[in-house]
Amino acid sequence: MKIKYIATIAAASIVTLGLVTSCGGTATNTTPGESTTEQGNPCAGKKNPCASKKNPCAGKSNPCASKKNPCAGK
Repeated sequence: MKIKYIATIAAASIVTLGLVTSCGGTATNTTPGESTTEQGNPCAGKKNPCASKKNPCAGKSNPCASKKNPCAGK
């Protein structure tokens, strides 16, 4: 009886592993008919609109630099 039980468990395991590996395949995140090629950067080659503008914070002092740190010494 013990051999029959072990043989049944072994057969079930082999069948289960066979189904898992044969039906697994490669997983993709695409729907049928969807292209899998990578798209290029749509902004490549376009001019940066902020490149020619002046930095509004340049030359200004840090307003928090002279204040005492409230967390210091705790």
